[in-house]
Formats: sequence, structure tokens, C-alpha cells
Amino acid sequence: MEVRESFLEHVYVREDGLMSAGSPYGPWGPGFKQLMNYKGTLKGHTPAYYFRYFTPEKKGFLVHRLVAVAFCENPNRSAFNVVDHINSNSLDNRKCNLRWVNTRLNRIANRARNTYWHKSKKKWEARVCRHCLGYFSVEREAWLVAQAHKSELFTKVYRSFISNETETTRACENILGRVLPTPGGPPLSHSGNRRSGVQLTEALHFHHKLPTTLQTGVLHSNPRAAEKCQPDPIKLGPKRKECPVG
Repeated sequence: MEVRESFLEHVYVREDGLMSAGSPYGPWGPGFKQLMNYKGTLKGHTPAYYFRYFTPEKKGFLVHRLVAVAFCENPNRSAFNVVDHINSNSLDNRKCNLRWVNTRLNRIANRARNTYWHKSKKKWEARVCRHCLGYFSVEREAWLVAQAHKSELFTKVYRSFISNETETTRACENILGRVLPTPGGPPLSHSGNRRSGVQLTEALHFHHKLPTTLQTGVLHSNPRAAEKCQPDPIKLGPKRKECPVG
């Protein structure tokens, strides 16, 4: 098991996502589990938990950022300043489950179903980033179309930030990435996890059964849809010698 010192002095991280303060030999632990969207849960949003490390001065750092800085290649440091959990499990901090992206990509790869009931049409609408992809009698069909569209859009936007293709970028440009199974057992459970390879395969298979006109208008590069899905460019501050506080 590879161990590296993080950007915090005397704080060490392992490739399996565990950390140790003071010694590279342990004891090892995941960090302090903290609810990060308490106000959102009051509105019915899914709870979002993350592991954090607190220094003796009570300064908090997100453990997944400690691991990503130590182990994960960043193919575009000027644009990618967000660490994404590939399988949507915010408690799974293994290096194989982390990648560098920006806010735009992080929003595209969220775990939302992107399906909405349309009262007047009495059908399910597939909608991604405020762009309507079509109406369907069955909610699952709308969901499959939305997920396939998000997959194609994620790859397109990711590639727009990459100048030199590497093994890392070839894996990270896919919305599912290359997540390895958790050693010794199943992956950590996470409510709302929607990044399943089987589900995405089913979505793409369903897409090919759609009428050609719907395929072209819904899932293939739609400039207007892409523009609407992309928020204002990120304003990066001055380059820091250390990773920003989690």
C-alpha cells in the first residue's frame, strides 16, 4: 500500500483513501465524517457526507483533496480545481475514485435523475441543464435518455480542456471513469448513487432504439444545449503554493 505525505506537514495519506496524522506508519483512519449540506437536507435534499481532517488549530481540510493532491494527476491545473468522486460516493476516497475537474463538469456529472412530470402533456420530461430532451410515457425512458446525454456532454466538455491526451485523461473523460471494486467487500453504500455501468449501458442501448430524428436532436452534440449547460467561466484566483482549504 503506497503512502505519501500530503501538502500538510506530517499528515500522510494512502492510496486507499485513509490518512494518518503524525506518522507514516499509522494509526490510519478515514477522517471525521461531516454533513456538508445541512440546510439542503431541511429542504429535502439528499444528505452529503464527506470526511475531513482538522488540524490542532481547528482548521479543516477535506480528505479527498489531500488524497487527490498526493496521488491524482491533474491534466489542466489552470482549469481543474475541483475533485470529483467518480462513483458519486463522497465517502469513497480511494485514488482510483478521484479525478480533477471543474465546476462545470462537476455539475454535469451530478447524480440527479433529470426527469420531471409535465402536467399538461401528462408525460415525463427528460431535461438536462434546463434543456428539454423530449417527453416519454415511462419515467425510466426519460431517465435513460438524460443519463446518456449527460455522458456524451461530459466527455465533450472534458476534452475541450485537454491539450495532451494521456492514460489519465482517457479514463477521466468518461463519466464512469475506471473505478475499481472495493477490496474485501462491496463499495460503500451511498443513497442516490446513479453512476452504474450497467445502467449507462442500458441508457445508450435505449438511445439507439429511438427514432433517428430524436437521436439527432436529443443526444448528439446540440450546440444550444451545450451552451446552456455551461455556466460562466470560472474565475481563478492567484496560484497557491498549497491546496485550498476544503
